Amino acid sequence: MIFTDPSDELLSKYNKALGNAKMGLWQLDFATQVFHWDEGVRRLYELKEKRYQGIFGNWILRVHPEDSDRIRAEFEATRLDQAELDTLCRLMVDDGTLRYTRLNAVKIRHEKTNEVIGLVGMNWDVSNEYQLHAELKKSKFFLEKILDAIPDPVFIKDRKHRNIFANKEFENIAGKAKPEMIGKTDSEFLPAHMADLYWIQDEDVFKNNKSTEFEETYDDPKGNRRFLLTKKTSLKMADDETILVGVIRDITEIKKIQNSMIEQSKMASLGEMAAEIAHEINNPLMIIQAKSQILQDRLSRNEDEIDTFKLIQDLQSIEKNSLRIEKIMKSLKSISRKADQDPFEEVSIRKILDEAIEISKERLNKNHVQFQFLYDEIIDYGYLVKARPSEIVQVLMNLLNNSFDAIKGAKDPWVKINLKLIGSTFHIEVIDSGEMIQPEVANRMMEPFFTTKTTGSGTGLGLSVSKQIVQNHNGQLFYDNNSKNTKFVVQLKRAESLKQT
Repeated sequence: MIFTDPSDELLSKYNKALGNAKMGLWQLDFATQVFHWDEGVRRLYELKEKRYQGIFGNWILRVHPEDSDRIRAEFEATRLDQAELDTLCRLMVDDGTLRYTRLNAVKIRHEKTNEVIGLVGMNWDVSNEYQLHAELKKSKFFLEKILDAIPDPVFIKDRKHRNIFANKEFENIAGKAKPEMIGKTDSEFLPAHMADLYWIQDEDVFKNNKSTEFEETYDDPKGNRRFLLTKKTSLKMADDETILVGVIRDITEIKKIQNSMIEQSKMASLGEMAAEIAHEINNPLMIIQAKSQILQDRLSRNEDEIDTFKLIQDLQSIEKNSLRIEKIMKSLKSISRKADQDPFEEVSIRKILDEAIEISKERLNKNHVQFQFLYDEIIDYGYLVKARPSEIVQVLMNLLNNSFDAIKGAKDPWVKINLKLIGSTFHIEVIDSGEMIQPEVANRMMEPFFTTKTTGSGTGLGLSVSKQIVQNHNGQLFYDNNSKNTKFVVQLKRAESLKQT
């Protein structure tokens, strides 16, 4: 095809394309105040008549009343060469509807004086974009209101660890207003030790793309000690940006209930063992009484010669059994006392096991359950864990009681404890002659109040409480489903390894 006037043909196509895109060209002569426009502008305004020019004053009447003064001022500033024209306004079209349009123009200058004598610009419809922006703004406002209504503190961080959102509860717990936190890292408004810890935790969540929980203590403005559980998870956004979302739960009341459950479980275990403990104390008492009576009889005879060797033997027997009672009472005192507020201390892992075994073995012996305690030869009383000793004793006692309940009455019952050191972690294995636990039970037995015992024989708190205690010691308690016999494993970090990290 041959065009007789290529420039007119291209301009025609250009104007048609602009019109279809709801865009158009216009020109304003400041001297005459007359607008000239193309087909695109005519379509944009949905002018019923095919007019291509008009007076600026008539055009400004189409501008929404709330925008008109601003638009007049912007055109005037452009005419005075004080600003450029690039603005947004609402216009009334001929069918009575409002359209959001953007105006952008370049200045036409007088050849000699260089003063601004007019404008050439573009006008296009941005109603859809504005509506999307308005909806986005509304959604953001709605989301913020919802998050502010949540009674738990919520915060969001970007990949550079900057806080990009915080709800009102987070403001309260941080003691900072949003402007003091948004756009900043924790190190800019928190103590260094806290900010460093949170950075490490957050980086682990970001890098491993996982959800994690962290428990910590917090002193509120009134000086009350609070327990907080923070859950953090990473989210991949549509633009491949990764963010971290954190939710903080005040678990102070839950902690109180949990500690109460621990005490109840402890007392229940002691109650179940009361008869055996009484028997364990009664035996050495009877020996002490008998030996004392014998000694009194011998001394009362006023014999010239006293068998010194026999006398020493009897006194040694009294001392030995007295120490036996002392040891039992010490173990009882350790297990029965309320220890949830005790500080963690470095204590011998062997000493902890000795106390748990001391308080449990009589029950096993009385019921003809064979018991063994095996340990790596290198593990002497100088090998330490950082713990609340009485709580770990309770865990071990619970496991031993469970073993006893499971195998009592069975043929050739046995229980053994293996103590191993693997790397920097102590593994305490409590194994009994019972068979593997069925999967449907094994999957639920760590749940609170789940029990396979008959009514009145157990609270269902033993394993769930024990697991929580061990986790509070940064350890693990789990059932080994690869063992042919019933085996539970307690893992605790060696104190020396904690000092090195």
